[in-house]
Amino acid sequence: MENRAELQRTEPRPEILLVSASNLNTLRARPSLKEYLSSLWKNRYFIASDARARSFSTGHGMFLGAAWIVLNPAIQVALYAFAFGFILKVDRGMENFIGFLIIGVILFGFISGGLGAGVRLIQGNRGLLKSFNFPKATVAIAKGLKSSVDNLPALLLAVFAALASQYWITPSWTALFILPLYVLMQFFITGIILIVARLTAFVPDLGSLVSVITRILFFTSGVFWPIDRFIHDPAIAQVVTGNPCYQFLDVARQLVLYGTMPGWQTWGALTLWSIGAFIIGIVFFWRAEHRYAAIK
Repeated sequence: MENRAELQRTEPRPEILLVSASNLNTLRARPSLKEYLSSLWKNRYFIASDARARSFSTGHGMFLGAAWIVLNPAIQVALYAFAFGFILKVDRGMENFIGFLIIGVILFGFISGGLGAGVRLIQGNRGLLKSFNFPKATVAIAKGLKSSVDNLPALLLAVFAALASQYWITPSWTALFILPLYVLMQFFITGIILIVARLTAFVPDLGSLVSVITRILFFTSGVFWPIDRFIHDPAIAQVVTGNPCYQFLDVARQLVLYGTMPGWQTWGALTLWSIGAFIIGIVFFWRAEHRYAAIK
């Protein structure tokens, strides 16, 4: 008994550490919008690093790898050119149907890719979202930044192929403005990703609805043919031309194919669409910030 008592006295007692809970934050908390935006800015290096690490991952594990980023839109253009040009003869009366189609198919692919990228984005990153306390919008913004990097080779392909399709015409300096248009488009796409990510996080079935909306926009945004050739009702034409997807494609064709500079009203409308979608996307996503960690 004495040995046991002596042994108990000599054994080291476990240390008790007192930790203040004042600096601990729950994963299911929603900060103020100002604090949220500040936190997003502080995480800008993480956003850039994550986007850079995931860029050009399309085709990973395939023989051609990242080349599919360019091959996929090129194959789509060839397919639609055969279907709508050779079979349906939509190109009748158009001076450069191929260039028109190239711009439409490839640039609309950027928008449809943004719609698809937001579907179930939260579920795909739930392990990360549940493990760390950081603004969850960084995941969606990084996705948008990744898309802007991935889409750049396809954009260059679209511009050079469209210009090559009318080789008899000297390229105009207005084609250079495709870059600021591309920047505006990426803000618009990132806003879409934020909105779709929140919607499909809590109602996954909306992912199927997003596919339907994408298909509707595909056939109502002037991807294959000029709107005025098939829509003669002024009210319907106004609705279609007010579609931001149509406006992006129309301005891109003016800059690259027709060598004309859209007016400031057009640029202003696209800026409002782009920045507005981005701001609305962040605010809409932030309002459910405290719920994402509970997503299963």
